[in-house]
Amino acid sequence: MTGVERINTESNRNLSETRELLIAALPPIFGRPKISHYLPGILSGKTVANLESQGEGPPSYQVGRRRFYKRETFVEWFISRMQQERGLK
Repeated sequence: MTGVERINTESNRNLSETRELLIAALPPIFGRPKISHYLPGILSGKTVANLESQGEGPPSYQVGRRRFYKRETFVEWFISRMQQERGLK
């Protein structure tokens, strides 16, 4: 196994652990203002709103003026963003 393969394997393991931790920490449904509560210093509701305006945000649902997210689809979106940042797939 080359150094790059080893790094990618370790990164994928870390992504799996991150996925499991997020699934355990997030409620089944949550609103945009709670994003910074659950991911402090990592991701804010404002950042997600900006990404949504560019068509790059997570799948969401709107009730009135409020945006909501389902845990599983939000986590998959978050993990895919991490993979893109790391150049993994």
